[in-house]
Amino acid sequence: MKNKSLSFGIRRYALINSGDYRYGIFPMDAALSVCGNNNMGKSQAINSLQFLLFKSTNEMNFGKYDAAKSREFYFKTDSSYIVAELITNEGVFLFGAYGKGPGYGYEYQLFVAKTGFQDEFFIDNGRVLTYEEAMARLEQTTRVHKINRDEARQVLSGEYIKTPVKHDLSLVPLRNAGEKRYSIFKRIYKNLITLNDMRERDIKRLILDVFSDTLTDTKKFNYLEEVSLAFREHDLLKDEIVTLKSLEKNLERYSDRLSYYRTTRDELEEARATIAQTAMAFRERAEGEAELIRNEIQAAKNDLELVDSRNKDRRQARDELMVALRRLQDEQDEYENADREFALTSEEAITGEIEDYQRRLAELNEALKGASHNTPDQIRTDLLRQEKLREQRNKALAALTSSQRIMDKIGLAPEVLEEASRVINPEILSLDIDTVEGDANQLKRWIEERQGEFSDGRLSAKGFSVPLSGVSGINLGETEEDLKRDINRIDLSLIKLKKELDAAENKAKSEREIKRLNEEIYSANKDLINFRRYCDLKKGLDQRTTEIAEAEAKLDEVNKIMNGLVDELRQLESRQTQAQQKMIKHNDDQQAIKTFMAHEIMTTKTLRDLDGSYVDMNLDIAAAVGHATSVYATFCNILNDLNSADREILQVYSKHASLETLEERIEQVIDDHSALPEKQEMLIRLNQIAITKISSRLKDIYDNWLRLESAMSELNRSINKKKVSNLQQFKIELRPYQKQIDAIYHLIESSASNDDQMTGDLLRSAAREEDMNVVVANDANRTLGAFVDDKGGDLQLEDLFELSFVLVDVNGKKNEASDLDEMASNGSTMTIKVLINIYLIRHLMDAKLFESRYLPFYVDEAGAIDSTNQESLINVCRELGFIPVFASVQASEVTRYIIDIQHARTSDGIMFTTQDWITNDPLEDDDEQQDFFGEGDES
Repeated sequence: MKNKSLSFGIRRYALINSGDYRYGIFPMDAALSVCGNNNMGKSQAINSLQFLLFKSTNEMNFGKYDAAKSREFYFKTDSSYIVAELITNEGVFLFGAYGKGPGYGYEYQLFVAKTGFQDEFFIDNGRVLTYEEAMARLEQTTRVHKINRDEARQVLSGEYIKTPVKHDLSLVPLRNAGEKRYSIFKRIYKNLITLNDMRERDIKRLILDVFSDTLTDTKKFNYLEEVSLAFREHDLLKDEIVTLKSLEKNLERYSDRLSYYRTTRDELEEARATIAQTAMAFRERAEGEAELIRNEIQAAKNDLELVDSRNKDRRQARDELMVALRRLQDEQDEYENADREFALTSEEAITGEIEDYQRRLAELNEALKGASHNTPDQIRTDLLRQEKLREQRNKALAALTSSQRIMDKIGLAPEVLEEASRVINPEILSLDIDTVEGDANQLKRWIEERQGEFSDGRLSAKGFSVPLSGVSGINLGETEEDLKRDINRIDLSLIKLKKELDAAENKAKSEREIKRLNEEIYSANKDLINFRRYCDLKKGLDQRTTEIAEAEAKLDEVNKIMNGLVDELRQLESRQTQAQQKMIKHNDDQQAIKTFMAHEIMTTKTLRDLDGSYVDMNLDIAAAVGHATSVYATFCNILNDLNSADREILQVYSKHASLETLEERIEQVIDDHSALPEKQEMLIRLNQIAITKISSRLKDIYDNWLRLESAMSELNRSINKKKVSNLQQFKIELRPYQKQIDAIYHLIESSASNDDQMTGDLLRSAAREEDMNVVVANDANRTLGAFVDDKGGDLQLEDLFELSFVLVDVNGKKNEASDLDEMASNGSTMTIKVLINIYLIRHLMDAKLFESRYLPFYVDEAGAIDSTNQESLINVCRELGFIPVFASVQASEVTRYIIDIQHARTSDGIMFTTQDWITNDPLEDDDEQQDFFGEGDES
């Protein structure tokens, strides 16, 4: 095959001490095949190109490897280099990056120099130079420009804003170059060099970004918010109409009540003025009458005081007589009661009875002095215990007299027994008393065997000696005399306990009798005191009877005198009462006027103050007030009805809430209801205006849709101009959501129709909502509203369609899918991905400048593409400005260059030079060869 030579682009690409490469230089002026087993470093070269083309490691893709770790991998020392030799219309340039080492966090620095690639710039006798040394060598040949990544982007894309490099290095000359366009390029180029899975959603977003220069503003807008804003006046008016219709059945009643309210108010206002002005006149006249009544009351009061002063002494004498008479009568009553009780007794009898009680009480107290403090039950328990003890001692006495004592049986000397009694004490040895008193012969043998161990008051044995002088001997038996003495003592105790038991049993009975005797003594003493009082009363009986008779006679005389003044007092009191009643009536009248003047009728702001004279001196104030009060009650009921109606209206219709009076508010609502036909006409107009506002936003989206359809048609035509051997046709189709696009179209058309209608005759009655134009527009609006509801209300161009990939093979079989990786063989899919990305990149480029530029890209697992398709792909790429780098286990037969990575591996890493290139199709003439390898001018 014949390969077209490179015009402008990357001619050679080198990795020096970078990644797995010790030294590797790649040809990039024509199709290249890099072969070798997997994981041998084939993809490292093309992946490293991202460090030159991309700004941030966050934008790079190294497959399963972390970007930061990959940077450390490629720039592991300060002598790591990635260098591209560029051919431009201004000559040959080096564009590369050198590592700054671990001290700088494995960062790298970009640089540009106007010269071709030479080994000695970076290597000296097999040693890779540090970047300080390499840059110094380059500076000896040409000027080296260190640039940052923003400047690199500007240089490569042809933006040239603020860069130190003044040469044309536009490897990717973008149309309308800038950060946004370069960002789109990076996304596509990253897809191209990695050929990752391309999902429908990602491709759709990418296509919209690529064609953004031909589309108007593609940013999303919130359709629901736009509709809400556009229909705001319409919805407010619609709510007003609905509310007025809902009030319709009550408005006639409100109108009647309002009319009745006005009539009643006028009547009440006039009555109020008449009563108020007449009452003021009455009040002025009543001042003189009040003074006369007060004088009359005072005269009656003076006469009463005069009569009362004459009667005062008589009242005092009468009160004193009544007190004395009452005292005498009380003493007489006391005497008569005592006489009935004590007439048949004497003081000596009562005294004798007391003395008898006291004697018996003394006897009982004396008897209780020797009584035990124990209870009968406690004494019985002690008695039983002593009886058991006596029985035990009697048994011991019987046993003693029937046998000899144990010590008599032993037959040892007394001094020996005395020493032995200390030793066999349980405090010294663990012998219990039963063993000691059991067998006399055995005890005797035990004492004789150990007699040598205790003598002279000590117990001696192996290794110790214990004094026994402080140990008492045990009693080896009681005497008969001891037992009899104990029994005698127990008998005396039993006699004493029996006496105590008798005394204890009588004690409770005696205590009850003592309590009764004390009560009898108290009662008898009380009788003695009362008897002596009776005797005193009896002595004064005759005198008391005389005093009672005299007091009653004097009281009758005083009462006769005082009764004679009763009629005179009644006349004076009646005169005073009549005068007071006049004053009360006068005060009541004045209070009635005052109360009325403070009544709501007078203070309410609902009623007006009338001008003019309304005085009527013949007016019945009470009747007038009653009538006015009745009218006011009716007025208040009507007013309450209207207030209730006003509240009901304000709850649903607050348009006129700012008006001051409810009369104005209700009247305005009634007027609004009468204007319903005009409001309904206006509602149609507002609906049309709102649709027009929405349509102006939707028209941008619809126009973009039409432009996108045209752009995609052109893209598909371009793709299908280049034939791949096993494919007849491939295209990316837009699958629109037709219902939503039709809705947008109908809204736009409706808007245009509305404009024509309004322009034609603004005064003509608008079409009714039943008109087809309005119905269709409203249906379309509801369709779009429901569509964006689950998207938060947002609407944008990409929401209106899906992508579908259509493939027709050489046999005419059509395959359609939404996932590019599922629709064909791996080789065909890879070929299609390459074509899509290439054409998208070409659309970003300045067509005139990019015609002569070539970009390399990477095709991994290229063995999946048959040689025929490989050759077709190389030709297509060459025509479109791209250089494929095929990576596979086996070398490709159709590329110009082959590099065998497998055999380039050494213990120091991958190493190959231009001498190691395998050329399938060398260029035919020297002139063409010069285009590839001729050096540019240096500066």
